[in-house]
Amino acid sequence: MKTYLVVCGVFTFMLLASTVGAQTPSEEEVTLPDLRVGALSTSPRQPCSGETTQIIVRLSNSGGSASGAFEVVIKIANERPIVVPIPGLPAKVSTTAVLEHTFVVGENPRVVVTVDTQGQVKEHDEENNKVALEVELTDC
Repeated sequence: MKTYLVVCGVFTFMLLASTVGAQTPSEEEVTLPDLRVGALSTSPRQPCSGETTQIIVRLSNSGGSASGAFEVVIKIANERPIVVPIPGLPAKVSTTAVLEHTFVVGENPRVVVTVDTQGQVKEHDEENNKVALEVELTDC
């Protein structure tokens, strides 16, 4: 497993690259990458207003070939989008970014992650590049 730290403004991303479970790709997957947001979650799952919360983003290339460079855009609540350049992902590899945010009552507690926003990578499935998460704040 490889670990990378990416600093973007006040956010630090820890990218952990690991191999996705080996599967036999279909004929179509052999020739094209398939970038996707594999998972999006928070820790704690239901944070308190004002509590520092980890946002965990898992990106993967489930296609049969390397992707080449692309961008990931992470939009948290009403904040300015964070753009993270990724130099590429080999076939069947995933990477995880962990960042922190403090959600407060009154802000839109929504996280949206989009991979390959500029269409830089021709993919097997162009429709699986965006995931949204509504964060449920609790009274603590």
